Amino acid sequence: MPSAAADPVWDAWASVPWTPVDVPKTSSSASSGTVTVGWHKAGVPYLPLGEALSLQTLDLWIPSSATGTGAAPDINSLPSGPHGSVWIIYIHGGAWRDPRITFASFTPAATNLLFRALSSSNDNSSSPSHNPKLAGLVSLNYRLSPHPSHPSPDPARNAKHPDHISDILTALSFLSRLGVIPRRSNINNNNTGNNTKWILAGHSCGATLSFQTLMPLPPLLPTPPLLLSSSSPQPPSAVVGFNGLYDLAGFIADPPQGYAHLRDGYREFTVGAFGEDESVWRAVCPASCEAGWVRRGWVGEGKEEEKAGKVVVMLVQSREDQLVPWQQLERMRECLEREGRLVEVRVREARGEHDEIWREGGRMAEVLWEVVEGL
Repeated sequence: MPSAAADPVWDAWASVPWTPVDVPKTSSSASSGTVTVGWHKAGVPYLPLGEALSLQTLDLWIPSSATGTGAAPDINSLPSGPHGSVWIIYIHGGAWRDPRITFASFTPAATNLLFRALSSSNDNSSSPSHNPKLAGLVSLNYRLSPHPSHPSPDPARNAKHPDHISDILTALSFLSRLGVIPRRSNINNNNTGNNTKWILAGHSCGATLSFQTLMPLPPLLPTPPLLLSSSSPQPPSAVVGFNGLYDLAGFIADPPQGYAHLRDGYREFTVGAFGEDESVWRAVCPASCEAGWVRRGWVGEGKEEEKAGKVVVMLVQSREDQLVPWQQLERMRECLEREGRLVEVRVREARGEHDEIWREGGRMAEVLWEVVEGL
């Protein structure tokens, strides 16, 4: 990947040190202690230094094998993954407003994935060509709307649509500048570097935001500043939604049986994030917005894009989720299946209540590893 230069992107990147990700050795190990499964940068600003608000930051992890030496990477560098390697980029949930849920909520799954990557690289019984090639992991923060139970004067906690999605797009542009996400211009010119792919994943409203990155942008959304000086990032090879919110207007109008008591709460956080206009609620949700966005915003409309094959969407939902009903998954699946041969929709079940999948991390990591293996 590129190295540091006189560039505000790399200045921001170099402002945060690498720290080791250590986990206890397994019981089968010859000795006790810990093993370093990866390296982590916490709270990297994705806007120039001095301009980023408190929540305009990201966390990034790379496998320990990425350095090739076992030593920490240089603070200015971002080691490249192997040819054809895959990045996973995650967006947290919290109804666009909960300050208690941040990019750190991905840490259990990230640690699990780094351990899987280490185990895979050490497994001599497997052919290296069939081992998943995890380049790294990213978890994004973004500005939040006000929360009535957690008021704050912080400008990063008083956001309104389209601030949330604007931050996500700016973060993706930052990652493109770092070389994490390939650029469309490189793909079109057959200059794919190490042929890196990436997966975009999100939990709850993070799943909504993941799909919003591929939907037609609202007229009031400004161009992210970093997009002005770089070509657009290449769309993801797959999107994974965990317990996602895909049709807010539909839920508020007619909540499924067993969820009617949540109608007022849904309306409150929806108005807080998007305002009173119900047409906006429909436009910002992937299962209720104007049809055809997959072709226009993700796959593309040219012959070359069609030849590239189906894009993958993995929808993951727990039937025990006390906040988001299974019907949200069904609405999203119906929407995507109307796109026909453009999308391959896969459904997986999670366990437990709404937040268990990220709190525990194992099932989230298992699903993401499956997607990595399939790319």
